[in-house]
Amino acid sequence: MSDTLLLVDPWKLVRKRSTLDVILPILREMKRRKEHPYYSYVPDDHPDGNQLGFHQSKAMFRLLFGANRSGKSRAAAQEVAWSLTADHPYLPIPPSCRIWCVSASYRNLQEGLWAHLKRILPEWKVAEVGATITGGWNLPNYIEMRNGNRVDFLSGEGAEDARRRAQGAEIDFLVIDEEINVALYEELVVRLGTRGGRCAVAASLLRSEQWCLDLEDRAATGDPEVHRFRLTAYRAVERGHLNAKVVKELETILSAEDREVRLEGKSRRNQGLVYKDFSEAHVIEDQEIPKDWTRYCGIDPGFRTCAVVWIAVSPSGKYYLYREHYWHGTKYRDVADAIFAAEGYSRHERDVLISEEYPQLGTRKENVWVFDENRTEEVQLHRIDPSGFGMEVSGEKKIGHLFAEEGLVCAPANNDREVGIEMCRRSLMADADGIPRLRVFRSCHNFLNEIRGYRIPVDRSRSHQNETSATPRKRNDHALDAWRYVTMGGLEYVPVNHERRMEDKRIRDLERLETMGGIDERLRKDRIRVLRRERFGREDGSEHVGGLGTEY
Repeated sequence: MSDTLLLVDPWKLVRKRSTLDVILPILREMKRRKEHPYYSYVPDDHPDGNQLGFHQSKAMFRLLFGANRSGKSRAAAQEVAWSLTADHPYLPIPPSCRIWCVSASYRNLQEGLWAHLKRILPEWKVAEVGATITGGWNLPNYIEMRNGNRVDFLSGEGAEDARRRAQGAEIDFLVIDEEINVALYEELVVRLGTRGGRCAVAASLLRSEQWCLDLEDRAATGDPEVHRFRLTAYRAVERGHLNAKVVKELETILSAEDREVRLEGKSRRNQGLVYKDFSEAHVIEDQEIPKDWTRYCGIDPGFRTCAVVWIAVSPSGKYYLYREHYWHGTKYRDVADAIFAAEGYSRHERDVLISEEYPQLGTRKENVWVFDENRTEEVQLHRIDPSGFGMEVSGEKKIGHLFAEEGLVCAPANNDREVGIEMCRRSLMADADGIPRLRVFRSCHNFLNEIRGYRIPVDRSRSHQNETSATPRKRNDHALDAWRYVTMGGLEYVPVNHERRMEDKRIRDLERLETMGGIDERLRKDRIRVLRRERFGREDGSEHVGGLGTEY
């Protein structure tokens, strides 16, 4: 008790009814605020429900993958509330913090994150609530706090429209409640760049979008900027958030894979995967390929996307996919030049007539790529999509002939997808030494992304049927197609006669450097040469395993 003299006796003061009428509402409000759900939240720290680890993580991407009703939306809502009030117990919150809460639909937001946030957000700290989102939703489009922090709500419906709405935003903290499409996700991550923001993803991986799987892979490989936490239904039952009888019934009716997703919070990582056997065991660090190994090249042409892969075969029969090129909207001449450059040819320029029939049109510069004994790789065969040969309806030459005009002579591949996929699967198998036959350099990012997400689509409306589609989704498969073309043609080690090889290349370069003869004549000679090589192995008739034989 302080020794300060009180001029008024407090006990006499509170006995007055008028005083109580003033004091009691204040005391009740103080008690209500003290017991508000915002302050009563106690995060779980169990390994199967580690909300605490999620809150404490300082990684740029925090993943809270969980079963239905396992507490992931509650934890995400608390993150938003802490950030809005600038009262986060584990992370610094920047001034005028900009938060975006995004889900696949407004229904997901309303029934998930918003259902928790509207209950736990201290309303006495709110300065302004935006208008209710049209369409019958009980959800504001934004909330602004007295301290200047703000949260906006965005739906992923209308994929391209949603992406446009996100353009121009600057975000400190992005919260994704359930999976959204990849275009919107990528746009939102770009918006984190200006402020160096963070992202939290709270989702049940029912669709297992590829970007979610990619983040999960990064977390599994120890990336310090991606931390993953998993919440299970069984832990939710222990905490009283889920009914044990319902979980038991779900165990009975769900498939093994659905149980993993809906009860254990795992992804559909293997559902419909074409190359299920591919793993980190197939990925190795880049290394130098010996010159005497046999090399093959596969090309999947296309103006929108053109993919090229190179595979080397060692004397022991192991395959190494050691290089890839990926282009978008690139002209065939530039693609041919890039392939020659990648294989170590030396570039020379010469002037050629634009039209031999009309020499008055002048000349153009043409690249001539010459074999370099010190740098050039000996590629046994370039295989390309067979649809690249022949003529267009308009009478124009297709890509295979256009490549030949540039000096890049290709052989048409066998394009039987079902057989080719099976042969590629076999190349993923381990040999007697326990080492996979095919290994891929870690720098081949496009190939690795494609093979990890190459799937046969699953039609859940027909899940009762025994037969499923055997055809993979024709999407993000360009490098895989190039790999399949090479594999279908045969991957064998062929000892190289270096003296003969040098002589062949010198002869070829001398022919190509001559100015006499038009394009059509050089194309005819190149086609005869490649046909002989494909038919007999070499022009002198010696056979090699890369030849097409009489079937060609």
